[in-house]
Amino acid sequence: MSVKIFLSTVSDEFESYREQLRADLTRPNVDVKDQEYFKALGGETLEMLDDYIASCDAVVHLVGDMAGAAPSERGVRAILEKYPNVGRELPPLGEALANGGVSYTQWEASLALYHRKRLIIAKAADKAEREKATFAPTPESRAAQVAHLKRLEAVERFPGCEFTTRDGLRKFILASAVLDARGGRASRTLCRWRDDALQPRARHSAGDL
Repeated sequence: MSVKIFLSTVSDEFESYREQLRADLTRPNVDVKDQEYFKALGGETLEMLDDYIASCDAVVHLVGDMAGAAPSERGVRAILEKYPNVGRELPPLGEALANGGVSYTQWEASLALYHRKRLIIAKAADKAEREKATFAPTPESRAAQVAHLKRLEAVERFPGCEFTTRDGLRKFILASAVLDARGGRASRTLCRWRDDALQPRARHSAGDL
């Protein structure tokens, strides 16, 4: 059976990381997509993202200092009409929507949780290299990302690693069993891992999603 993986990243911050992960993960029986693929198709991007995430096996979510673009009000309204209980299922998301909105990449993580998909979160360390030409965080974007991580923590989802290099991120993702996502309901491994140490610092297991 084939595996479907979604790469959730802000292009202006992590485009080269995303392309490296795509090259690493793509196989004859592995389909890898990201937001840029759906933007190129036209139509309402958030709805297309939802359709793919609902049918995929795993979402790899990179968190840095830029939140990325926000979806249109029409797209958000369509999702809320489709899933009227999403705010009750994920109360932190409901609060965020009521208090200013959620970006595409933040929605991607929330949709993964709503659809009960394996969600692999990796956080960029302060010294991690970003895209030189397009990386332009603001105090507001940094605050939005801090709030996003707190929302994930509120539903017991934590970064599995803090990466400083592309190679370190690759090692973490490839060791995460993301390619084995078809092997049953995704179990969570919550670990504190730094790629500059090249080894796990601690590992904690939790039950199924």
